[in-house]
Amino acid sequence: MFFSSALQASLFVPAALAIAIPAEVDLRTGKLSARLDQPDNPWINDSCFNPLTVPEHEEYTECPKKKEVQEDHWCPVSENENDCESYCEQSLSWQYGKEIPFDNTYCGKGSHCRLDESMTVSVSQTTTFGLQIGHGAFTLGASFSWSDSKTTSNGMMREKPAERLDDCGYWTFVPYLVTSCGITSKASVHENVLNSRWCADRVDKQECLTSVYQTKTGVAGGAVVFVATECEDTAKKLPFCKQDPIYLKLGVSSDDQVHLDYREAWIDYDEAKGILGTAQYQCEQGNWPMV
Repeated sequence: MFFSSALQASLFVPAALAIAIPAEVDLRTGKLSARLDQPDNPWINDSCFNPLTVPEHEEYTECPKKKEVQEDHWCPVSENENDCESYCEQSLSWQYGKEIPFDNTYCGKGSHCRLDESMTVSVSQTTTFGLQIGHGAFTLGASFSWSDSKTTSNGMMREKPAERLDDCGYWTFVPYLVTSCGITSKASVHENVLNSRWCADRVDKQECLTSVYQTKTGVAGGAVVFVATECEDTAKKLPFCKQDPIYLKLGVSSDDQVHLDYREAWIDYDEAKGILGTAQYQCEQGNWPMV
């Protein structure tokens, strides 16, 4: 029996820090320049899947499969493995998660606003696992293991971007979120008086699970960006032309209006077509969004 219900249990908050220099992003492809610091010993095989080489949101299918989906869309189950539960990964993808600001990094106009090794970000990983199978069955079929561990990591020294020297703002961490999608299969374990066991009444679902890209030791991978704000009202973010491209992406800023105002600047509301000349000019004059 096959159900095409896509269930995504998302892990939006990292448990650790991997510092990175703000990166340039090709807005048409989502590809990054090689300016992000990658964590050592990633908990996923980065020779196969790496956010620096795979475009954001692309469904990547080239990683070796631990378990193969059968022709009629089910994943093989066994009474001797995870009580008749299994997972067959079909694709991987990644995107940026919600920002996690560093504590005590706000700086004023004219300040160099250095981020140093004593500054940390420490956030508990919290998620609703949500799949019809257990963690063990998922891990046996997925390219990464799921964990609810907690960790803290120190920062690396970074200087405020030179073009933002006269702006106020703060440092924030933006994690990579990796999503595994595939077929989960779950059956009932049957046993007779002769102690013979078998799987029956199997249910198959198309499901996804999202987790923070991290090292084997639990250190999260991602980008660190400087967020420019008004000096008089620090809760108000400066417009798109004053922000790192990563911070303008949907779902990254803690203030959804940042992305919405950025969208208003697109030609024909299409990011691939670029920014309206008028919008760019008004932004540089401090008049965006226009009322």
